[in-house]
Amino acid sequence: MLTLSECWARDGIQPEAFVPTASKLAVLAASAAAGFRRIELTSFAHPRAWPQFADAEAVVRTYDRVPGVEYAVLAPNAVALDRALANPRFDRVTVVVAASDSYNRKNVRRSRDESLAEAVAMAGRARAAGLNVTGCVGTAWACPIEGPTSEAAVLDLAARMVDAGADEVMLGDTTGEAHPAAAGSLVAAVREATGVAVEAHFHDSRGVALANAFAAVAAGAATVDCALGGVGGHPPEEGVQRGSAGNLCSEDAATAFALAGIETGLDLDALLAAGAAAEEALGRPLQSRVQQAGLPVALRR
Repeated sequence: MLTLSECWARDGIQPEAFVPTASKLAVLAASAAAGFRRIELTSFAHPRAWPQFADAEAVVRTYDRVPGVEYAVLAPNAVALDRALANPRFDRVTVVVAASDSYNRKNVRRSRDESLAEAVAMAGRARAAGLNVTGCVGTAWACPIEGPTSEAAVLDLAARMVDAGADEVMLGDTTGEAHPAAAGSLVAAVREATGVAVEAHFHDSRGVALANAFAAVAAGAATVDCALGGVGGHPPEEGVQRGSAGNLCSEDAATAFALAGIETGLDLDALLAAGAAAEEALGRPLQSRVQQAGLPVALRR
């Protein structure tokens, strides 16, 4: 069964103004009720840099934990991991390194090698604390600063994080540069080289995230990330991306996979209810085509 990982409460609201904690908790609860088997709770990024996540500790302390759901958090650096480990009501931590040195320096003001050394140490600490670890390779397909990313660079970063204890590699299409042929080939290469599960994270900057997701699943990706309403992704940034990327939309992706006979374990009616909760939390209609048009006749009860 394909796992869809619901990322609204982290990558989804990353470009938004602060969402009240109670609203986040409501969307998290609705996501669990829809049947997501993995849900990203928050990021422990520094609140001065990312005020959207100033309530990370409160979210982790107070969300309703549902049996059978794996809950994940993002720890972008060692200090963030310290904060996360002080509030360990979750199952998985994600550590991130961009394959592009230029993008890594622009994003976190450190070289790729410096970030990799820190991520390796963090993965070991998280595993020692009994957590599952996802090693994320950002700009996995291309970088708007440096251009196409070499497969060798991705495989090297993935192998280093797996050696440090990551039980899964996430391939991050940070600014939506992937296309279906490249999506499938890189997933297959990382699976073969590392022997661990691959998680695919696509941003819909250019309208091909769903096609990329299908290609990744065909190549053996075990998990695909998505966000209710297709919100989030990389925010607009000079020299990187003119507009918001948007994540793969949860409602639309789950519906498309269901039509293709790919099991996700999601209740589509409950998923639409979760999408409605996400719209209420942000105070506007979001980008889901299925939310706007309703479920297709073939999937109605």
